[in-house]
This record gives sequence, C-alpha cells and structure tokens, in this order.
Amino acid sequence: MPPARPPRGAGQREHLNRNRMKLARRYAISKGTASFCVVIASLLLLSVVAWPSTKPILIRLRVHVIGARLTYGPLAYDDSRWQTVLDGVASGDASWLHVAADLEPALDTHPGEDMIGAVSRAFDKNPAGALMILLPRYGAGIVCGQDQDGGVISYELARRRLDVLKTIPFRSVDGLALDRCYSILASARQGKVISE
Repeated sequence: MPPARPPRGAGQREHLNRNRMKLARRYAISKGTASFCVVIASLLLLSVVAWPSTKPILIRLRVHVIGARLTYGPLAYDDSRWQTVLDGVASGDASWLHVAADLEPALDTHPGEDMIGAVSRAFDKNPAGALMILLPRYGAGIVCGQDQDGGVISYELARRRLDVLKTIPFRSVDGLALDRCYSILASARQGKVISE
C-alpha cells in the first residue's frame, strides 16, 4: 500500500503560509525604505519652504507648495532678494517670466508694483516669451504698453515694439493677444492711452 498522502488542502496551506512569510519580509523592507523616503522628502520640502532662495525653480516650487502670498512676503521683505527677482524678470529669461506669472496673484503692496515695471521691460528682451507667459496674467496693457515706471510708453519705444511684433511667428502666440498688443502699441505711438 502506498504511503498515506497528506490531505490536499494541508500542503497548499503550508505553501501559502511560506509565500505570506516571504511577502511579509519584503513588505518590512519596503516599509522601512518608504519611511526613510518620506523623512527625506519632508526635510527637503521643509528646507525649500523655510529657506528663502532666489533661484527661479525654488521660488516656483514654493509658490506651488505654500502659495503665492506666502512666497511673496519673504522675498519682498528683503530688498536684495526682491531686486534679484525683479532683475531676473526684466532679463526676459523664461524661468523668471514663469516666476512673475506665479507671483502675480500676491502683488498688492509697494514691492509688487515694482514687478509691473520688470514685466513691461521683459517684453524688450524676450517678446515671444513675454507674450506667451506674462500676457495671460498681466494683460496687454502692462506687458506691451507700459514703460518701467508704469506710464504709457514713448513713441519711439512703441515703434520699436511694433517692429518686433511683426517678427514674431503668428502661430507661436495667441492671435487675440497679438492683436491686443498691436492696438495698444499703435495707440501709444499716436500718444493715446488705451485701458484694458
């Protein structure tokens, strides 16, 4: 007579128990690794939020994590940091133009008014970038038709900006925005003030 076989269910239970133990060991390792990653991510996030930096990528990260108002306050409080931001925006560099667009909802105090001048100067350095990135947030009147002091641009500057607009490929910028800039610059060239 053949040896007695254990009931079919007992072997399967033993096999399942071994697999559960293997999974439990793997999970314990993964759980520890996950905890470590959460701690590191929390420390990085805390350092980004608590340490004011003037790098565009960190400013944008801070805006997306804690909001524009909480990011704007520490930057505007320190004159040298705020001047770095303004100079970056006025340079026309796309990363700084995104910073200006991200901070726009918080610009309601005096240092924020300085941003308007930087935004209007950005057009002269990077017209396509200013139209694509800044125009939706600030409007054509500021991006295209103001000088750095917030006044209507001069005849000569309006003429130069109109010439530059003619070189921008129509497909790279929203057509309505481009038309709005044309009309504002044409009016400024004639010495008229157009409000949006």
